[in-house]
Amino acid sequence: MDQKIFVNFVIPTDEALRLECRRGPNTAVKEIFCVKEKFFFFYVTNRSKDTNTVSLREITAEEYAARKAELLSSRPDAETKEWKADGISYALKTFHFGTWRRNMLAGDCMFITEENPVKELVESVVAEVTHRREAEETLDKEAKTEYARKCGGLSHRFGISFKNVLRIGPDKGKLMSFKNSYQRALIQAQALSLKDQRRLYDLLNNGRKARKEGLDLLGVKYFDVDVNLLDISELIQNLWSCLSVYSEESVKTAILTGSEMDYAQRQSIFDKLSHNSRELKRAGLTELGVDVELIEFKRYPIARIRRALGATLGMALD
Repeated sequence: MDQKIFVNFVIPTDEALRLECRRGPNTAVKEIFCVKEKFFFFYVTNRSKDTNTVSLREITAEEYAARKAELLSSRPDAETKEWKADGISYALKTFHFGTWRRNMLAGDCMFITEENPVKELVESVVAEVTHRREAEETLDKEAKTEYARKCGGLSHRFGISFKNVLRIGPDKGKLMSFKNSYQRALIQAQALSLKDQRRLYDLLNNGRKARKEGLDLLGVKYFDVDVNLLDISELIQNLWSCLSVYSEESVKTAILTGSEMDYAQRQSIFDKLSHNSRELKRAGLTELGVDVELIEFKRYPIARIRRALGATLGMALD
């Protein structure tokens, strides 16, 4: 039984007894009721600041009689309806030929007989809601399939990645606007200085806000799409390719520059590159002619430069 299906109970009863206990913000309720003189039920709820438990279960006639006697005997006397004891407020109410009204989860109900009006109500609600959900899921699946099919056709027609068509939607005007602005961005990014390419690359790989700033700088028209869901891998890869070329060339230049320095300079730079301090490492790289603003420091092969310098100092490094 689906635990998330709620049932609105409106049940005619022959008899019902309800005991409510309150201590500050905490409330507990025990309630029994009889339906059609042959079906008996026990309802319990406990509410506190942190918890809220509810259950309804069908019970036998014998248990019903025992619980009725227990509820009635909890009173100080037969005439009392409300009383207090040990800091707890009690209220006992009895009803004859009334209506039991509650709204609760179908999964919180338990029954012991196959045919009773309460069980039939729960099963009918569960069946109706389940059928409706299945129908909605079928329609939703069909709609998603049709949407994906349409986006696939537009992706092929306009030369836009399927992922981006899904995100932007099948509006042809928006798709062409995105495509044109993205193509311009690819060309514009290639023409930027290495410093600006480095900044742009970092923006596009540093969260939603930064990525949005980067795309806005390039004039990409992404409309109301979440920029983290857009496929801009070509743009990022192009930027990385340019930066990688500088990274590789700078390593070669640094090794050559270091080899031409005197022994003391080489030793000083070697010590800086061997230090745990990032600032000292950056200083050492700068002395070797590396523009540290253009490199991705965590991925930069400092160890390679350090080994080359160590070799010129007569060190054998792994």
